[in-house]
Amino acid sequence: MYAPCVRALDDKKMVITPWCETKASEDLVKKMTADATDGGAAKTLCIPLVQPPLAPGTKCFVTGAPATTWVIWGRSY
Repeated sequence: MYAPCVRALDDKKMVITPWCETKASEDLVKKMTADATDGGAAKTLCIPLVQPPLAPGTKCFVTGAPATTWVIWGRSY
């Protein structure tokens, strides 16, 4: 589920994903994206104030736990 997002981050893109808002899941994303040769690991950049609809049962893109919000991920260069 998270592989397309990691590929997009590796291509220097930002992604918006459903997220469960846990420190452990953010740390996992950082770990999965730390191997990039340029730029740091991906991190949460923004939790939009205006949220796209989050359908009931939407799962976190990294853990599969129930998502609580949408978040924008990216890298610092």
